[in-house]
Amino acid sequence: MAVASVLGLVGSGFYLMPPRTRKPVFAGLTMVLLIGLLAETIILAWGNQGLGLAIRRVVFARRGLSILGAALVFLIVAGLNAWWGSRGEQIKGRVNALPPGQQRNVRWGGIALGILVMLFLPVLLRTYLTEVIDNVGIYILMGLGLNIVVGLAGLLDLGYVAFFAIGAYVMGVLTSYGELGIAGMSFWAALPIAVGAAVVAGVILGIPVLRMRGDYLAIVTMGFGEIIRILAISDWLAPAIGGAQGVLLIPKIPVVGLEGGLVSPERLYYMILAGCLLAFFVSWRLRDSRLGRQWMALREDEDVAEAMGINLTKV
Repeated sequence: MAVASVLGLVGSGFYLMPPRTRKPVFAGLTMVLLIGLLAETIILAWGNQGLGLAIRRVVFARRGLSILGAALVFLIVAGLNAWWGSRGEQIKGRVNALPPGQQRNVRWGGIALGILVMLFLPVLLRTYLTEVIDNVGIYILMGLGLNIVVGLAGLLDLGYVAFFAIGAYVMGVLTSYGELGIAGMSFWAALPIAVGAAVVAGVILGIPVLRMRGDYLAIVTMGFGEIIRILAISDWLAPAIGGAQGVLLIPKIPVVGLEGGLVSPERLYYMILAGCLLAFFVSWRLRDSRLGRQWMALREDEDVAEAMGINLTKV
């Protein structure tokens, strides 16, 4: 009861703060909580030598953030947030007042800076967190593809991950040098075949549900995704794809000039980053293309899109 009362008073006081004060305080407290929760991971990633060790001794205690560390994190984050709150609109106004050519240069400069930061992430994050980022990047790739279906076309596809699984299993079976391997192909030779298998699966599913929309499409695609999941872990297909254990002994991706190929998470990171950037570029160009505009028209109103001459079946 006492804890609830204290939390209520804190919440009320927080709500009564002026917005310019509330946002920095909220950002600072959120960052303190986040770093406190991830303290062990951060220490494991880069806290055992050099500058990381020095920061660890100041910011972290034995069981998490130290009082000094929490205060430093709060002050830095809250200060930056307050500074941006007071200066952000002025900076945006100055950028918007620039000629279009200079605005484009500023935008591309920001993109280049972001890419530069991403290139150096493995150095900052070390092996463990880089491996986590690799997994995140793989799902970003899937999300970018799903954005085309759901975001642009407005088709609620709940089984999109099934195509991801089909491509992955085809790649594994074609490249594995274990008992389940059937071809012993290299990654680059098997890549177009895996992509083609996912495309064929999409066509096979797409033809029967060509005219479905809304909840009906969601139910059918969800059922397809569940069928693929059950088949993948079933004993029936275990002799071919390993069942719940999966396909083992898949070789590393060979790259010319790199001994052993992409043997470490740091090396694999750059390939995943390149794939994400390529997928983002394709998605961006599709959005601004004629086909992309047709998809967005279909998403907004099918009847109006059809009345404007868009062939719903072909699109």
